[in-house]
Amino acid sequence: MASQDPIVKALQEYTACDVSDALCKLKYRNGGFLSGLTLWSPQRQEGDTKIVGPAYTVKYAPLDDPTPKHPTHYIDSVPEGAVVFVSCPPKTPNAVYGGLMSARAQASKAVGSVIDGRFRDLQEQRDLNFPIFARDVGTAPPYELVKVVGVNVPVKLQTDEQDMTINPGDYIIGDLNGVVVLPKNLAEQALPLMAKQVEADSQMAVEIKKGFGAAEALADVGAIVTIISSSQENIDKALGRLNNPKVQGRVGDVRDEEAFTQLLVSLAPLDHIVFSGVDKIIRGPLAEANLDEAKHLFGVKFWGSIVVGKALAKHDIISPGGSLTLTSGGAAFKPGKGAAIGGALNGGVVSLTKGLANELADKRIRVNTVVPGLVKTELWDKLGHSKEKQEEIFNKGSKDLSVGFVATPTDIAEAYLYTVRADYANGTLVVIDGGSQI
Repeated sequence: MASQDPIVKALQEYTACDVSDALCKLKYRNGGFLSGLTLWSPQRQEGDTKIVGPAYTVKYAPLDDPTPKHPTHYIDSVPEGAVVFVSCPPKTPNAVYGGLMSARAQASKAVGSVIDGRFRDLQEQRDLNFPIFARDVGTAPPYELVKVVGVNVPVKLQTDEQDMTINPGDYIIGDLNGVVVLPKNLAEQALPLMAKQVEADSQMAVEIKKGFGAAEALADVGAIVTIISSSQENIDKALGRLNNPKVQGRVGDVRDEEAFTQLLVSLAPLDHIVFSGVDKIIRGPLAEANLDEAKHLFGVKFWGSIVVGKALAKHDIISPGGSLTLTSGGAAFKPGKGAAIGGALNGGVVSLTKGLANELADKRIRVNTVVPGLVKTELWDKLGHSKEKQEEIFNKGSKDLSVGFVATPTDIAEAYLYTVRADYANGTLVVIDGGSQI
């Protein structure tokens, strides 16, 4: 029985994204993701509904297809613990699955149904509390257009976006993130990879909370971290401070689009990129601003973000399910006196976030932006302020902020950890500013 399958039991511990991550590492196309299939019942894309089970496949074909109609009704032979996977010809306007089908499947102890097409009787499905993933809903029955020609046969995902086959017995995993097929011949290889990744994520959170920076936390749990800087001196300082063989450094200047793109390509495949390129803070009266310096910073932070985004769109650098995290600043929303240029710069990155998220959606790359407020960093030294002046600024900031202190980079690292791990976050701004806007 499927409910006793040890692989099904093990998969219950993981999300669809965890499964995709493992399949990407095994070089399985699209990480097994089946595009266009989302949760409709018991709720529409909310709640904790999850299905895991071997596929029981059903193949529909047009009425004029020469293949004879299947002699029995497929719903009467659904195995316990199975996921019913119904494949319908693309652009079929009629529904190929209804409430009675779910009632019968539920009685057979199926765990849910995935409809690669339309289904109907939505409220009836929800009243049954039966999980349904599908492309869309409809009202008309299928009989005037299509017929069942195969049961427990290989079926193709009905989309032009992907060339994916679902075989009988392949494992289907569905949750709020979407639907993934795990080929049964890869399951035993994929499970250890899932366990390792989830453990790494969990340990990473612990390391961050213990006070380590994101790069060190990632390295400590087994990740290979590459720090890119235009300065070898900066790389050497970082490597010396981290002192971890799992952290490496590469010199690259984001203002040289061709060379920087080639560098990213040479590092592929990557799971995540965090871009925080900035080498100076722009602050001071506009009348005294050095516009050459301002243009330089725009070239690094704003145009640098675009260079990275373009590289990801053009080349297969980040694996499907991965992410790009940009960095803006609180001045994007509240520039204040002396921060007009910096506010415009950071506002540009904020606007870019959703644009890049749309551009990279087809590659299943999430794009989010961390928006820090006042932070104690070495960049303040480049403003020419003495340590005493900096302390004065930070002391005033501590009094003005509702949290009562000014952040260090370690405090901000938690936000970057969130954008890396939160598979449902896309086009999101993570504002971490100590409450400066309240």
